[in-house]
Amino acid sequence: MKVHARALRARLGLTQTGAAFASSCALETFRKLEKGDVDCMRIETVIRIASALEVSVADLIPRLREVDHPQVDRRVEGTKVGSGSRRTVKA
Repeated sequence: MKVHARALRARLGLTQTGAAFASSCALETFRKLEKGDVDCMRIETVIRIASALEVSVADLIPRLREVDHPQVDRRVEGTKVGSGSRRTVKA
């Protein structure tokens, strides 16, 4: 999955640890995302990371600009995500 997490994180002056904490995801998950070692990820995780980096999901994962869905195009500030869903994003 091609993402722009490193540049977006640096823009905010966050460390990987800080960004992982802010997005409530494991540090190892965030590291893998930055290195491009993730093929798919739960949509809830993607939304939390985008929110922590103060960008839209499409800004985080540019390939998703091809998807016509309101959650992709808007910023997701303050979004609460249910823990029971297993939806994933594949790039």
